[in-house]
Amino acid sequence: MPIHYYGRVDFSGFKQAVNIIDGITVNVEQPIHDPYYPDQSRTGYEPLHLEAGKQHMDGKQALRYVRSRKTTSDFDRSRRQQKILMALREKVLSRGTLANPNKVTGLLQTLSGNAETNMSVDEIMRLRELSQDVTRDDIKRVQLDTSQNNYLSFSNVHGQSVLVPSAGDFSEIQAYVRTLMVDSYIKSEAAKVSVLNGTTQAGLARETADLLRSYGYDVVNVDNASNQKYTQTVIFNHSGDENPYTLRYLEKRFGAAAKRRQLTGQNSAYDIEIVLGRDYEPNAE
Repeated sequence: MPIHYYGRVDFSGFKQAVNIIDGITVNVEQPIHDPYYPDQSRTGYEPLHLEAGKQHMDGKQALRYVRSRKTTSDFDRSRRQQKILMALREKVLSRGTLANPNKVTGLLQTLSGNAETNMSVDEIMRLRELSQDVTRDDIKRVQLDTSQNNYLSFSNVHGQSVLVPSAGDFSEIQAYVRTLMVDSYIKSEAAKVSVLNGTTQAGLARETADLLRSYGYDVVNVDNASNQKYTQTVIFNHSGDENPYTLRYLEKRFGAAAKRRQLTGQNSAYDIEIVLGRDYEPNAE
């Protein structure tokens, strides 16, 4: 899965940012007692002790909270990091921060010297605008770990303990991630899609339908076409102008321009019909 944009903040910038907004409040679910947390010189220890419940943290405490792992695990640490990021987001977007020019200026100065991103200034400003309309419930937080029915397992590779996909490859993880990122336009248009195999390659329509479903398409029919001699994949649009985004995505995916076709007989049950030709390569994702 391509990562189009990224932002990276170093430890110093993280602590400064939290301090500029006067700290953050986090609900600590389990007490943390880490006597092995390293001190600043990294030659000794600076034990970390946090009781369960709501805790207000400054920058140093927040950084220690997200880095500690000796007495817990990397999975616990990643869950704490998610909690801190959510708390930081809510505080930064709060009226008390955005309405305070000194805090806004301080954040911008801190990030300019301690952060790195591939986003342009215009893209950052657009992201800020979009984030105003994003609620906590709109944000999906997931974690891949070794718990039952999850996707990772521990293995020993050359004497090292490593995490590997439980399925033996990344196919299950890829399918799971796709279900988390269903395009909102595909979901809202909910176009009914039929996938037909126009070749002699057995199972091509079923394999393609499974892939499309993992991306959120509503595939309601899978079958062989009446003619298995299609050299090019064809997309038939039975719904007029009702599903523009879904059609655009499918055109790009299959490299074929959709053709309008009158609703007739069985075809009336589908908004979009895809007839796979010999040009289609399902593994060329």
